[in-house]
Amino acid sequence: MDYYLDEMRKADSINGRRLLNVLDLHWYPEAIGDNRITETYTNTAKDKLARVQAPRTLWDSKYKYNSTNPTVGENSWISQWFGSYLPLIPKLKASINKYYPGTKLAFTEFTYGGENDITGAIAISDVLGIFGKYGVYFATFWPCASNSSYIQSAYRIFRNYDGNKSTFGNVSIPAYTSDSVWTSIYGSINTENNDIHLIVINKNFDSSKAANFNISGHLTATNGNVWILDSTSTQIRYAGTIGTITANSFSYTIPPLSICHFVLSTYTGSDILSNRNNIPTNYTLKVYPNPFNSSCKIDYRVPDNSKYEMLIIDILGRTVKRYNNN
Repeated sequence: MDYYLDEMRKADSINGRRLLNVLDLHWYPEAIGDNRITETYTNTAKDKLARVQAPRTLWDSKYKYNSTNPTVGENSWISQWFGSYLPLIPKLKASINKYYPGTKLAFTEFTYGGENDITGAIAISDVLGIFGKYGVYFATFWPCASNSSYIQSAYRIFRNYDGNKSTFGNVSIPAYTSDSVWTSIYGSINTENNDIHLIVINKNFDSSKAANFNISGHLTATNGNVWILDSTSTQIRYAGTIGTITANSFSYTIPPLSICHFVLSTYTGSDILSNRNNIPTNYTLKVYPNPFNSSCKIDYRVPDNSKYEMLIIDILGRTVKRYNNN
C-alpha cells in the first residue's frame, strides 16, 4: 500500500493533477469462532463472541492475536501473521499521510456476518461508529444472506431511529468508554437544534451495563429519550425518557446485546430573548465561508464607544479566543 500511494503521488507530479481522490478497499474480516464470522449463518456462541469483538481490529492497537479468547485478541491468520498492519484504519491513515496526503479512505465492500442475528447488528453499528469517528469518507455494506433485517436496523439506528427519518447528529464529538471490550460509544451534535446524540452498545451476552454518563462542554442537557435495538426484535423500539439529568450527568442501564440511541435536548445557558436590553444595536457579525470548515474568517463591527466582549468557543466548550474593549 505504501508503494502504491507513493507511486500515485509521483504520477500526480508528472501529470500535473491529482489522479486518485479516494483509496477504495474491500474488507472481509477473517476472525474465527467455530467458523469464520463472515460465512453465511455462522451463529454459534463462539462465532457471535468473535463477531462483536472483531471491529476492534479497525482501531484498537492493543487488540492482537489470540487463538482462544476473542475478548483479548482475534483468532485469524491476519492478526497472527500480519498483525503489524493492524489496527487497520490508523495504519492506512498513517500511510496516506506519509505517501499521498489528502487522499480519502473508503470501504466499498464490507460485512461482519450475522445478518439475521443481533450480533451482526452490533458489529455493523460499531463499525459505522468507528468509520465516522476515524474519518472514513465512504462505506457500503455487502450483503451475503437473503435475510439482512438486523443489518438494516443497524443502519436505521443512525439514520431513521424513530421511523420519522430522524438521524444521528451532523457533527462528531468525542465520546469515550471505560470498558472498550464490552461497550462502545459514539457521539454527535445536531447543529440545527443542539441536540446531543449518543450511540451506546452493550456487547455483553448476559449482563446489563449500569452506565454513568458525564457530558462536558458549554451545552447543558435538560432531558432525553432513548431508542433501542436488541435481540427481541429486528425493529427499533422507543424505550421512553431518561430519568433525572443533574449537572450534565445521568445514569442508564443498557440491556445485554443492545444498541441504544440517546437524544439529549440542551440549552446553552443563556436566554437571549429575555435579555433584549443587553443586545447592542447597529452591530454586524459575519462568518465565512463556513464555520464548520477547518478554517473560517470572522468579521464583526460594533458601535463606537460601546463596551463589548466576544468569546469564540469550539464545539467542546473550550474558549478559542476572547476579544473585548473594556
